[in-house]
Amino acid sequence: MAYITGAAENAAVLLRVGEAARRSPDSTVAEAGEKLVDSAIRLRLYAFQTRARLYLGILIPAANISPVGVAEGYERMTGLALLLGRLQYPSKGAQLSAAL
Repeated sequence: MAYITGAAENAAVLLRVGEAARRSPDSTVAEAGEKLVDSAIRLRLYAFQTRARLYLGILIPAANISPVGVAEGYERMTGLALLLGRLQYPSKGAQLSAAL
């Protein structure tokens, strides 16, 4: 549950980063920002849904519930954030990779 909550919180931060980037005059940066926004919104919605399912799984142990999609969505979102960072700050690629 803590992982899902943390992923949703990080998605909120990257959502704001993507929103700022999609206003860029550079079309490549703006497109990367748009993709990041879409990914962050999807992850936040999926995290909300997964938390509800996990709570349901606590109430009904026989239910087969897995939060695997959150990890995949988080990985996709951080990859998009890394791409955006490299587009905006080409000389800081290694630092961005380490931060994410």
